[in-house]
Amino acid sequence: MRRHVPVIVCLLVAALIVVDVLRSGLSSDRIVALIAAGVVVAMFTLLPWLVNPRTGGLAWIRGRWMLIPAGLLVLEPSGSTYRPHILRAADSLLLAREIGGLFPLWLVLVRDGARMTTGRLTPTELRMLLAAWLSPLEPPKPEQLSDLTGHDDACQR
Repeated sequence: MRRHVPVIVCLLVAALIVVDVLRSGLSSDRIVALIAAGVVVAMFTLLPWLVNPRTGGLAWIRGRWMLIPAGLLVLEPSGSTYRPHILRAADSLLLAREIGGLFPLWLVLVRDGARMTTGRLTPTELRMLLAAWLSPLEPPKPEQLSDLTGHDDACQR
């Protein structure tokens, strides 16, 4: 619920603007002033929410990402636990594209034959991901990740 608060606030402000315009008459100066106020509120409420990759603004990252040598570990929600999935650099594709905006962010897509995950990362997070991705070490075996879920068979390749 907390992650939807900015959207709810903007919808309430928009509803208040519409009600105020309908009650006070359709003076063009009044409409322009209220729309400007609504845009300012939307900018200060929605913009930080949309550009912050940790708020999950528009479901940018499904699950949690953990860096591992030569790959990426994605912990996908599965009921009350997480189901780990290893995306190995050797058999996966990683694409990164800078997206414009007030703050520098990168849209990252990682895909193997079975899964795909996307996320918006800051430049520092992208550098860390690329360093782990290009590591000469081998990624951990699924058996080594059983501590993350408490099940020996929880990891999928």
